[in-house]
Order: sequence, then C-alpha cells, then structure tokens
Amino acid sequence: MLRAMSISSDDTYQTLCDSAGDIAVGRTVYGADVRHSATLEKELPAVFIAGELHGNQTDFNNDAQCLQDRYIKQGSPDFAKNMYGSFSAIIVEPGFASVTIVTDYCGSCPVYTMTHDGMFYFASEIKALMALEDLPCELNISMALSSLTSGQWMNRQTLFSGVEFLDCATVVQFKDKKRIENKVWSFDINDHPHGRKERDYLQDLDDVLLQAVQRQVVNGNPAILASGGLDSRTILSYVKNPSCLKAVTYTGFDDTDRHMFGDVAIARQIASVLDMEHQVVQYNGSDVLETIRKSVYQSDGAACFLLEDAWDDIRQACGTSFVLMGDQCFSSANAPVRQEHILECLGVRTLFNCISVWRYLNPNKLEEFKRLSQQQAEICVRGLSGRPANNQIDELAHRQKHFNFFNPKRRMIARYGLQVRQPLMDLDVLNLIKEIPYKYRNGRYLIRKLVAKRRPEFSEIPRPRTRELIDYKFFLTNAEKDSNGITSFMFDDNPLMGQFFDKDTLCQLIQTVTSASQVQATPKRRKFILDELMPPQIRQWLAARARRYLGMHAPYLTNPTDQLRRIMMVSQALRHVHKRCQTKPVSLKEG
Repeated sequence: MLRAMSISSDDTYQTLCDSAGDIAVGRTVYGADVRHSATLEKELPAVFIAGELHGNQTDFNNDAQCLQDRYIKQGSPDFAKNMYGSFSAIIVEPGFASVTIVTDYCGSCPVYTMTHDGMFYFASEIKALMALEDLPCELNISMALSSLTSGQWMNRQTLFSGVEFLDCATVVQFKDKKRIENKVWSFDINDHPHGRKERDYLQDLDDVLLQAVQRQVVNGNPAILASGGLDSRTILSYVKNPSCLKAVTYTGFDDTDRHMFGDVAIARQIASVLDMEHQVVQYNGSDVLETIRKSVYQSDGAACFLLEDAWDDIRQACGTSFVLMGDQCFSSANAPVRQEHILECLGVRTLFNCISVWRYLNPNKLEEFKRLSQQQAEICVRGLSGRPANNQIDELAHRQKHFNFFNPKRRMIARYGLQVRQPLMDLDVLNLIKEIPYKYRNGRYLIRKLVAKRRPEFSEIPRPRTRELIDYKFFLTNAEKDSNGITSFMFDDNPLMGQFFDKDTLCQLIQTVTSASQVQATPKRRKFILDELMPPQIRQWLAARARRYLGMHAPYLTNPTDQLRRIMMVSQALRHVHKRCQTKPVSLKEG
C-alpha cells in the first residue's frame, strides 16, 4: 500500500504495524512535509502528521511532538479542539490500544476513506487505496461530470466510486473494536447575529487578522504570492515588516507584453510601495499536455492544470519552503443574491447550465448525465433552504470550494516543497465571520475598510483588471499539428472516452480550435475585452445585481478553446481511472 503512494524514489516511509497484522499505519513523506518525523517511542503514542501547526511551538522539536503532548494531556477528541494549522494526523497508542485520525478545520491535508465489506480503509492518497486488491475500483460518473462543468468535485466525493474525503475538524478513533467519530468544529454562520455596530465588528476583525497573520509569518520567513488583488493586500496590511518578505507573481508573458492593469504590473507597484523584493515567474504554455498529465496523476484527478505547473520555479525564486496565499471565506458575493444563484457564485454548475457541452457528450447517456449532475447539486445545498442565501454561499464556500478546489491546489504545491499558509482562513477569523451579518461581509466590505485604514497608500494603486492569461489556442494548434497530438492525448488507450463522450463532435471541436492556417511565431495574450476598462469592484457589483434583480446567469464555457481544454482535462482523468483500475473490473457505475 505504501509503495503505491510513492511520488519518487527519494521518498521516505514511516510505518507501524500491530503484531496481528490487522492494522498498518503509514505515510509518504514528500515536499514540505519532510521535516516532520513520527514519534515512535514505545511508551508514548506514535504520531504521523502531514502539514503543519501554526504558531511558535517553542517547547517542542517538531509539530508531531506538539500534537503528541496535546493528545496525552487532553485525550480524544478534546486534543483536536482549537488547533491552529493545516494538517492531518494519525495517532497510535502503544500496543495499538487505539488508532486516531484527525483533520484540521479546513481539511487542508485530505484523508481519503473507503468502507467495503465492513472494513474501514483510510490513506493520505487515493492511489494507496486503489492499490489494494480487495477494494473495488470504478469511475464515479458524477464527479467526472462535475470536473467537466465546474473543474472541481462535489460533496467530499472523488473521481473513484466509494472513495471520499474525511470531513474537516473530525476525529475518528478506533478503540475496543469500535469506531467513534466526533466533529469538533463546524463553520455554521449565525443567521441572527447580535445587533452590534459596524465599528465593533471592525475592531474585532482588526484584532483577529493581526493575530492570524503574525501567527503564520513567525516561522520560516514565508514569501507571499502577490496578484495585486484585495487578499494579498489584506495580508500585507497586517505584516509588521513586509520588506522582509519576498513577493512572487506568476505569468505567461515577459516584460514586452505586459497589461498595464495586469497582475504583474499591479503587484509590482504594491511591492515597490512596501520596499519588497518582487520576483516574476514566467511559465511555459507549450507544456500544456504534460502539465495536464502530471497534475492528474499526482492528484488522482483532483487538481487538473492548476496554476500552470509553475511551483518548482516559484519555490526556487522564493528561496523558502513557505508561501502565503489569500484564499478566504469572508465573502463569495458582492450583493444579496437569489437562491438559484448560490452554486454559480461558487463556480459550481450542473449540466443544465452548460448547454454548450451537451453536443460533445455521449447522446445515449446525456439525459442520465443531466440527472446525475442535478442530483449532486441538490445534495450540495440540501438542508440549507429558508436561510439567507448569502449565508448559504459562504458556508458552502468553506465545505465545497475549499475542499475541492483550494485544498488540492495546496497539496499539489506541497509536492514542490512549498507549504501553503492562508492567514485569512485562520480559525479565529472563521469563528468571527460566523457572527458577522452578511451586509458587512458582502463584497468584503469590512476587509476593504480595514485595508484602507491600515495601508492608505494602497488606495492610490488600482486593483488588477485582468490576469495575464495565455491564449492556449496557439499551443493547442501546435500540439495537434505535431502528429495529431491532442487527438492522441484524448483518445489513445482511453476506452472510457467512448462511453462518456461523442468522438465525432469532439474531433470537430479539435478541428475548430486548431484550424489556424499559419501557426504564429509567439503566443498572443487574450484579446482585449471592454469590461477591462471598468474597475473590478464595479464590474462585480453590476454582475451581482444582474443576478439578483434580472435573474441573469453568467455565460459559461462558450469559448471553443476553453471547452477543449476542460474536456482534455476530463479525458486525462478518465484515462487515469482506467489505468489505475485496469487490473480490476472497471465500469461506468455510479458512485
């Protein structure tokens, strides 16, 4: 099992087995987790930890020892309450008196589980579970559809039927042949908060943000991923000496093709104001096929093509193993929204909202696919109706978007030696958000006021209006002209494609995207669009009101190049499932 989890021949393994052979506990150590070692003294509980605890644990050699001390003094499940960090861990008492699994409050380092024939299996990698001969290995159609329409999974499910994420802030203990599960925290927003004044919320938020940022910059001299947006500005507003940090921005273009309101230009202005060193990392879009292959393999289909595979270059540019990122749950809407727009605000769409891809799916299964897609959407919002829609959005952002988009990204980055820290997702910050009325959360209203107060110089610097994204039509055209690269990439040795997609219409799509009569010498930036003239907060405000008062839905996957890229990701995921399961019965069976 452990060998199947390996990423490279340089991995080290930590294993522990009971004498009867009923239980084996192990972990693949890679990337930024290498510095942690299991505590294996015979008289004490053994601890296997991935990720890190936040804060300065000065009394301990490493986080494993800190977690061990909490477990001994407080017992299960109390040891896991109010723990700051991004981690998952296994704790084994001497003689296997008990085995305990714990996840943090964001599920940052996933634990995958599967129950089969009365047995409970868990691992830090899906590939470890799928390597076991006794476990079934089948495609979860619903999650393949979710990857197609939304680029993320839903409801803690995975691409493999029956394999799920363990919920966040959960302690599962196996003791005396019993399984005891406790959830020690949840992000439940108060629909009827106390009627406090705006200045009170501002003061409380100011205090917790200051503590959260300081807690996560105290060790390791982290760099910050700077896009010039509000999130990175917020973090920098609470760093006591930002000039000690290095800012890093990634892009597909060099300095000869910058957008005056793009990520790099704005981030560069902010870094200059704060006297920070600013590094620009340029990724190579010509590796698009290999990037998709690599990300699908390493994440078992969860992190398809995230952030352009630039992380090793970023780690070298940073010169550190820690990076600060601005992902947060403070608000996912810019105005009050209607119930029918909740999932759209999270980037989650069903096949009913993606008419443009219908023609590419197997026509004999289209109605079934629509039904399965709709079922997953209903599960996602189950039990939330009747509450303020904006509260529903922000709760779902925590348990859906962070589980299925940001966390896979975090673990992909860790493979390149970078531990991700997200101060705006600090436990104290989330606890405060639960008590703030949504009128103060919408559009990150309080955050904007605090940033303006703490860093008034930022008000002179505009927000970025566009990301410097490559038009992949250039690279896709080159790939197809080179021995039908895209066609081979999608269909060769991929038997599940024919069951899922319609090959003839996909070939037409490939021809449409790659039919350039003459291949350009260099890639071109995406064409200028009119809304780049408009400041992003105004654009977001107008979009929110269009949803609220006009019932409008944003067009989605209308560009043929974007459609092809998304389908290429899913095709590689389907091949991955087939290869992972080829020694076992593989079928299109609903998970």
